[in-house]
Amino acid sequence: MPALVNLVVLFAALYVVLASVYGDSEQKWAYGAIGTIVGFWLRK
Repeated sequence: MPALVNLVVLFAALYVVLASVYGDSEQKWAYGAIGTIVGFWLRK
């Protein structure tokens, strides 16, 4: 279940990063979410 939740958040964050319609605050949230997910899985 954690992997499924992480994938959903990761895909949403990647969409925000790759789409050019979102502002700086959304981009910062997306980069933070990606970093948190990568850090979580690297620590395991």
